[in-house]
Amino acid sequence: MDIINGLMVQIEQAQPSWITAIIGIMGALIGVLLGGFVTYSIEKYKVKNNELQRRQQIYSQLIGQKSLLIQCYRSFYTSFILATVNDVLGVSIEHLSKAEITEYLDYKYNKYIKSGDFEREKFMDLSIELAKSKRDLWEIIGLLQVLFHLNEELINIIEQIRISEEKFEELAKDILREFEELMPKDSITQTELFQLSSEIIDLKQEKEKEFTVLEDDMKSEIDRILQYIKYNIGTETGQKFEPKLLPYKDDTN
Repeated sequence: MDIINGLMVQIEQAQPSWITAIIGIMGALIGVLLGGFVTYSIEKYKVKNNELQRRQQIYSQLIGQKSLLIQCYRSFYTSFILATVNDVLGVSIEHLSKAEITEYLDYKYNKYIKSGDFEREKFMDLSIELAKSKRDLWEIIGLLQVLFHLNEELINIIEQIRISEEKFEELAKDILREFEELMPKDSITQTELFQLSSEIIDLKQEKEKEFTVLEDDMKSEIDRILQYIKYNIGTETGQKFEPKLLPYKDDTN
């Protein structure tokens, strides 16, 4: 054994200095490469893990934004419809002759005017909150397009949300137009006023039902995005993504 060790020492001492230098350089280079690879792997894992966390965060943000947006829509349209109804009823009483305006109708007229002014001021404030909520929704959707692969399915879902927003805007225009059409152009009698009041209430209920349909459509479209996120997170992690979230609750009623 001592003889073998001695021979190895002699071989090493017999190597030219440039071979020793190359061996040293190669060893150092391999060490740098291995160290760089390990660092790269760690950083790549951190980026991937951070991206996953951001996707999960987007999911939670969208759940909250859905609830807030629907609440804003409902509050705005409830107030908007009430303001319009009160305006039409008030204007209708104005078209009665002085002889037909009773003390009760005069009381109702003042009530309609005050309620209309109150609801109008209210829905103007709510329109600002609704605009902010819609802006926040599209900011989340913008991040969604960065964090997830923008394929045809996702593009279609996003387009449906845009269409749902347009339908809400059309509903507001229809409300103004259809209630305006009910406004009397000439003098009316009490009998005509009562008949007109009945038509106004019927139209109010009709528009409230139309709103409910649009509200459900918007909920469904946002739910489709949530399902898309949930599915893609589960596919990438190989695990079922089940965040602990409270079910949607409508607090506007």
